[in-house]
Amino acid sequence: MIDRQQMGQGKIGRLAPARRYLIGCIILATAASSIAQDFRPDIPKAWDDKEVERFELPLAQRDRTPRHMAAEEYYKLKVRPSTARTRFM
Repeated sequence: MIDRQQMGQGKIGRLAPARRYLIGCIILATAASSIAQDFRPDIPKAWDDKEVERFELPLAQRDRTPRHMAAEEYYKLKVRPSTARTRFM
């Protein structure tokens, strides 16, 4: 084990301030880059009424007809919160 008196001497004493400085620079650069960026994703529309009407699946029950949700209804739905933690949330 190294005493506190020995830390001021040799390589150990010289590396500690350099490491602190390096870690400080990394934290500062990371914080500055995250503040400077304004994330605005370009998300394309995924629900097209014409394409949905063309989409066919076998009926689960022959006596019933499927009713497709309109794009307006689809985009009014509230987003379900995610349980996964991501960087942008």
